Amino acid sequence: MNGSVTISPQVLTDIVIHTTLEVPGVARMGTVPAKHVAERLRGSASDHGVVARVDGSVQVDLYLVAQYDVNLLDLGTEVQSAVVKALSELVGLPVQEVNIVIQEVEATGG
Repeated sequence: MNGSVTISPQVLTDIVIHTTLEVPGVARMGTVPAKHVAERLRGSASDHGVVARVDGSVQVDLYLVAQYDVNLLDLGTEVQSAVVKALSELVGLPVQEVNIVIQEVEATGG
């Protein structure tokens, strides 16, 4: 069969956001730092804490806010595993890296 399949970086971003927010201990998405302005212009960075790149494989930088009462190392590892699984199953591309940046810890409400 001739032709090609192109997957928009926005699709990758949507999958990453949805998957990340399902992981217990994630309070909300963080903010992509200003250093990623070029990726924002190309559409590979969102305002919702994700920079996704595709070059034969997928690379993701993920910025998030954690809940106060979770082990941050365990949370990062769980998010990485969940994102790799989701991207591999839904997109079918190999995932080279998922970099997690926990930007802050949400204070408790008490």
